[in-house]
Amino acid sequence: MSKILVTGGTGFLGSYLLRYLVQAGKTVRAIKRPTSSMNLVQDIADKIEWLEGDVLDVFSLDAAMQGIEQIYHCAAMVSFDPREAEMMKKSMSMERKTL
Repeated sequence: MSKILVTGGTGFLGSYLLRYLVQAGKTVRAIKRPTSSMNLVQDIADKIEWLEGDVLDVFSLDAAMQGIEQIYHCAAMVSFDPREAEMMKKSMSMERKTL
C-alpha cells in the first residue's frame, strides 16, 4: 500500500484531507510544526504518522519524504495584514524552491 505525505495537516484544508484519506483506509504521514494545534485532527491523530518539522526546512522534508509515493502540499502561511506582505512573499518563494 502506498504511503501519502500531507503538509499542513493541522490546518483547515489539510485536516479535511487527512480525514478523507484516513476514512479511505490510506496510510498517511503528516508533517507539523512543534507549535501546531492538533484541535482539528485530535479525533484521527492516532491513525496518522506525525513528524515534527517545517516545510521550509529541506532536512525536515527529506526525512518526511522517505518511503512516500504521493504528496499533498496543504501548508501555507495565511494573513490578511498588509504589513506582512513581504514576509508572505519570502515564504512563498522559499516554498517554491523547496518543492
